[in-house]
Amino acid sequence: MIEFGIKKPITTLMIVIAMLMFSVITTFRIPVELNPSGQSGLVSVITRLRGGVAASEVEKYVTRPLEEVFSELNGLKEMISSSKESESNIMMTFHHNVDVDFIVIDIREKLAMVKHLLPKETEKPIIAKFEQSDSPIIILSLSSNEKSPEQLREIAEDQIKEKILRVSGVANVEFGGGRERKFLIEMDNAKLLGYKLSILEVVQKINLANLSISAGEINQYNQNFVIRATGEYNSIAEIENTAIAITPSGSIVRIGDIATIKDSFYEATSFARLNVQPVVSVYIQKESSANTIKVANEALKIIEKLKTTVDKDIVITVVKNDAEFITKAISSLIEALIVGGILLASILFLFMKNVRSVFIVATTMPLSLFMSILLMYFTNQTFNIMTLSGLAMGMANVMDNSIVVIENISFHHHRKTFATKKELVVQGTKELWQPIFASTVTTIIVFLPLVFLEPEVRQMYVPFALTITFALVASLVSTMIFIPPQIYKWQNKFELDFQKWYMKVRKYYGMILKFCFKKQTWVWIATLLIFFLAIRVLMTRDSEFMDPGSVNTFRIGIQFPPATRIEVSNEVVKKMEVALVGYRDQVERVSSKVEKLHTFIEVTVYDKAEEFKEEFRKRFGEFSPAFVYFQDSQSAASKEIYVDFYGQNYDTLKQLAFSASGKLQQIKGLTDVKIRMREDEPEVILTVDYNRLAIFGLTTYYFSNTLHCQIRGLIATQYRTEGKQIETICRLYPDSIKNVEEIPFLGIVNPRQDIVFVGQVTDMTRVKANQEIWHKNKKRFIQISANRAKIGLTTAAEKIKTTLKGVAFPQDYSFNISGDYEKTVKNKSQFLVAILLTVILIFFVLASIFESYLQPALIMFALPLSIIGVSFSLWAFKKPISLGVWIGMMILFGSIVYSSIIIVDKINLRRVGRTNLLRVIFESCKERLRPELITLLMKTLGLLPMVLSRDESASMWRSLGLTVLFGTISGTMLTMLIIPTAYYVLEKPKSSLYKFLKTLRIIFLFSLLNKIFNKFKVKEYNNI
Repeated sequence: MIEFGIKKPITTLMIVIAMLMFSVITTFRIPVELNPSGQSGLVSVITRLRGGVAASEVEKYVTRPLEEVFSELNGLKEMISSSKESESNIMMTFHHNVDVDFIVIDIREKLAMVKHLLPKETEKPIIAKFEQSDSPIIILSLSSNEKSPEQLREIAEDQIKEKILRVSGVANVEFGGGRERKFLIEMDNAKLLGYKLSILEVVQKINLANLSISAGEINQYNQNFVIRATGEYNSIAEIENTAIAITPSGSIVRIGDIATIKDSFYEATSFARLNVQPVVSVYIQKESSANTIKVANEALKIIEKLKTTVDKDIVITVVKNDAEFITKAISSLIEALIVGGILLASILFLFMKNVRSVFIVATTMPLSLFMSILLMYFTNQTFNIMTLSGLAMGMANVMDNSIVVIENISFHHHRKTFATKKELVVQGTKELWQPIFASTVTTIIVFLPLVFLEPEVRQMYVPFALTITFALVASLVSTMIFIPPQIYKWQNKFELDFQKWYMKVRKYYGMILKFCFKKQTWVWIATLLIFFLAIRVLMTRDSEFMDPGSVNTFRIGIQFPPATRIEVSNEVVKKMEVALVGYRDQVERVSSKVEKLHTFIEVTVYDKAEEFKEEFRKRFGEFSPAFVYFQDSQSAASKEIYVDFYGQNYDTLKQLAFSASGKLQQIKGLTDVKIRMREDEPEVILTVDYNRLAIFGLTTYYFSNTLHCQIRGLIATQYRTEGKQIETICRLYPDSIKNVEEIPFLGIVNPRQDIVFVGQVTDMTRVKANQEIWHKNKKRFIQISANRAKIGLTTAAEKIKTTLKGVAFPQDYSFNISGDYEKTVKNKSQFLVAILLTVILIFFVLASIFESYLQPALIMFALPLSIIGVSFSLWAFKKPISLGVWIGMMILFGSIVYSSIIIVDKINLRRVGRTNLLRVIFESCKERLRPELITLLMKTLGLLPMVLSRDESASMWRSLGLTVLFGTISGTMLTMLIIPTAYYVLEKPKSSLYKFLKTLRIIFLFSLLNKIFNKFKVKEYNNI
């Protein structure tokens, strides 16, 4: 393989050119995204009901039957449901090996099985591959100086929604602000009673009048005439003139006699603003497994086209675009990759003044990079945070092999070992095949334990492992095939210059190494003490699932007391927006959406989001009675911690949750402690008396529907105009009932045309009813969440557990800390096993290559030495132990043995035929100092841009970079001092034991052992 490039130089060149050509083409065809793609395993089933059904009724008649059948689905991991007024939402998470498309088919079959059990008011369930509470990937705002929010909403619904929903990957489009257009038929109840008309009868008459029906065909004179009977409304006047009854005197009663008809808008259900100005907001959500950048770009293309078609006074603003965050993160990582490459090249010039040598070594990087990209394309990988991080890690190692090869060829040229230039290049390269292959395999083999980790972790880090593997394999191939012919063709001068500064470094290294040999016992004791201290420091670090980092966009959540009118909520939110906009130097943009149950303000600041949060938190009291809290809007991981309380009785659960939240608020370091449930709202229950209903000729169904139509309104028909269908709603005048006490005196007309008052057939009571009821795996639960301002996840969890010990839990009631904490605990145990397997696999590989048990153990002394750097770097930078740290340690263990392999292999080669082991060790270490320093600097400087990146997305890779960077520094530097002494100890065990005991001054053993080991004394140190 090594001789191929020298024998076939043109073939080799053609292979390189072809590879570069195909790599350039495939680079533009590889998709870009934030995280590795894969099945998310998330499916939501949203079921809505007509008629304002209470949350408890939705839970009983919709959610529970659906949960029962869905719990039988294969591969179901977790099921969470919420039941609120007129809506059931069931979110199911499946294991990553489950095909979601097949699961959707199974869900449809389950829905068909249970369809007959659901109430008649149930609409067709919606199956979506997203979670309804997911943050939208795009938020648009429509504003105008001439048009009202209602007109803007109509434009958004007519011209934007349908086109956006056609984009592949878009799951849902919602609107905020503006009222929906409706035809309102508002009736006077006194006139209804006067004419003895039931409001349900009026609704039915309107529905039956607004029809267009084909009556058939008539054949005449060889022609077919289609007969159509139509009564569709074309104007409000036609609705007003619709006859609905005849009085005893023969007069016709028309709609206009008892009602006012108007083309108007329904009551506001939401308000939206951008920087305090009223707008209509469009919220675009994607399917969980869809590519954010692809979906966002396709949606924005449609928006750009729409800007040219809508009126010029309408301004469409992109308030939020997650694709920008992803693109910025990817660009930041690519920038770090480029800067790292420039730094690597500068290191070569620092050590090698021979320009040709620098050029030959530097070619390894683009060759390996383009070969890696080709392999990524053929294995269907994407450019994302993980694969680009893998490339950055790989690029920091790819030139190590070629540097060592050139150094070795230079050494043999100086010694005149080989007669011809070809033999020099081939044999000089071949001599290093074993250590280079060993170091490459040990770096790659560490990723095998990933198969034992959670699917979520595998999905994230397997592409990362593959990319590093591609880079290292490409480096190995480049070194063995492409580098030798370049050296043979272009390199005339094999003597590498030794700069003055390097000679000084080499001299000092020799002095330090000599000291380590003289004081080897104390050096070992000191190293062990530092190692145990590092382990102790490592054990005290907090654990996280992923490093949360900090982004400049966040959400302010606002909760209002029960039964607060949306108009009141809107005024409080507007007051907060004004306060936020007042921070002109800090706040870039403020976007809000006010709803009954969920109100959020999306805030974008220029910089230092955490500092701004702490400053604005002090003003929360100004917005009483609202409860205000912060929430992450776009981050790799959440800073929130969740506590789930389980039990059957919801009232008991609420008491436990309120008691626990009070205690959690006292924990230092926790902020924004909130119960993730809506407080009970006041409700009026009208309990019907069946006997009295029977006396008045009424049924519960007739009575409740009449009451519903009078107060809330019923859809009577669809008014068709301008190619659209507008709902026509029948109800009483809004001020027909001014307060709750008037309800018993509200009159209705029964089927016998008798007037019956509500109080005659019902008993009225006031209660408080649930707004939302949550289930987790079919059990009722209430969740408390809190932000961890300045404390780690595991520390917060331990404090919560300690605090909640003081809460008395009834039988069958319990709590559990969920979310990232569950994943962290599970992953910690799995990663410990993975690290152990990594160490074992490295030993297996080294033992197989070196055909020895002792020397692989010696080489692996580098592993604990690298942990020292990892531990103290995490402590110095105040970083928790996260997924990035665990993966970084696996990479570190595979790559750090490279230094010790090179040293041990060189000592083995040089000691052949020589008796003075100590001199051999010193000569070998000094000879390997130059490539060791080059590879160390290249690895550290290659990773430095990743670690120092100040981009808000850098938290995704910073912990991983820190781990590898400082582990490499400590591991390599200590390896160059400890491994040589360890080699000597293993080869001279008796004299080493003697010196160890002498250093410890164990007097009563020293005199005895002095005679036994006297002939093994080492007096060679001063002769080096």
